[in-house]
Amino acid sequence: MVINEKLLKDIHNADWDTLNLLLKEINGRRRVLLKDISTKFTVGQMVEFTTKKGNVERGKIEKINRKTISVRTSPFERWRVGPSYLRPVKADPATPTTLGHLGPLPEFKN
Repeated sequence: MVINEKLLKDIHNADWDTLNLLLKEINGRRRVLLKDISTKFTVGQMVEFTTKKGNVERGKIEKINRKTISVRTSPFERWRVGPSYLRPVKADPATPTTLGHLGPLPEFKN
């Protein structure tokens, strides 16, 4: 989507109440989009994501929170990742819960 000059001018000239209304609408739309993305994932699904340092981490979804998804990448490491950063990983039928060199992912009881 391209923001046109008229819209930018209207935002620039908007009063306090109008800006607050715009922010409320923008944040509401963001929540809807985030929820749509979150519903594409399920607990137990294998996913991957790229860290801020550029490393690719793979893991199993443990919990789907309101704003983040908890991903277990090793027995002692868990990440809270925004759903828009996750990519589903096709599970290998021979080892569906393999995490690279770490071996099978242990089952944790809550």
